Amino acid sequence: MFSRNTCRHLLALSSARQSSNYARKKVYKNVTVASDSSGFAVKLDDSQLKTPLGNSVVVPSEMAANAVAREWSIQDDVIKPEIMPLTQLINLAIDQPTKRPTEQIASDILEYLETDTLRCRSDSPDELVERQTQTWDPILKWLEDRFKVEVPSTADLFNTELPAGTVSALSEHIVGMNHWSRTSLESATNSSKSFATAIALLEGRVDVDQAISVSQLENMFQIERWGNVEWAHQFDLAALKSSLAAAYLVHSWCGAAS
Repeated sequence: MFSRNTCRHLLALSSARQSSNYARKKVYKNVTVASDSSGFAVKLDDSQLKTPLGNSVVVPSEMAANAVAREWSIQDDVIKPEIMPLTQLINLAIDQPTKRPTEQIASDILEYLETDTLRCRSDSPDELVERQTQTWDPILKWLEDRFKVEVPSTADLFNTELPAGTVSALSEHIVGMNHWSRTSLESATNSSKSFATAIALLEGRVDVDQAISVSQLENMFQIERWGNVEWAHQFDLAALKSSLAAAYLVHSWCGAAS
C-alpha cells in the first residue's frame, strides 16, 4: 500500500516523465483523430500518439480526442507539456503509474476530506470567519445532501475525524467511478487541496472559477490584507485553473462516454 504522500510523489514523477518525454523538438506536421471499435485515437502524421509508458492514447470521447489533438497541433518548434493539461491528465488516466487498487485510490482521495480546506475553519478574525461560513457552508450542505452523509466543519484541528458512514458512502461512490472520472477527481482534489471542492466541480455544483474562489478563499483574504507577489500569484492561479478545467472536461467527456 502506498501512503498519500508516496502516491503524490509518484504522480509528480509521472508528470515529470511526461515533461521529459515531450520536451523535445516538434517533428510532426499533421495531427488527426481516427476512430475504431476501441475509441478515438490521436495521430501525429502516421504514428499513433503514445503515453509516457508507451500505451496508445485512445479515449471514449471524440470531443476529448479533438481537444488533445488541438493541444498537439498548437505546439511550436519545441513541444511544451506545461500547456497540455488535457494530454497530461489523459496520459495519467491511461497509464495509472501508481498501480493502486481502486479502494486505495478512494482512501487516498478521502484523506483530504479529513482536513479539507472547507471543513477546517479559522476562529478569527471575524471577517474571515464570516466569509468561510457564507462561502463554504453551502458547499458542505450540498455534499451532505447529495451523498446522504455528515460532513461537519470544525475549528479544532485535533478533532477532524469524519463519521465512519461518511467515509464508507463516499468511498463507495469513488470506487464506482470509471478510471477517467476517478483520475479527474484525484487530480482536482490534489490541485485544490479540497475533496469537497473537487467533487462539487465534477458534479456541476460549482464551475472552475467558483472552485478557485472557494479553494483560495483564505489565500485571497490574506492577500487583501498583506499584499502578494503579483506575478507569482497569477502564475499559481493560472496553473490551478488549467488543472481544474482539465479535470472537469475529462470527467465530463470520458466519464459519461465509457
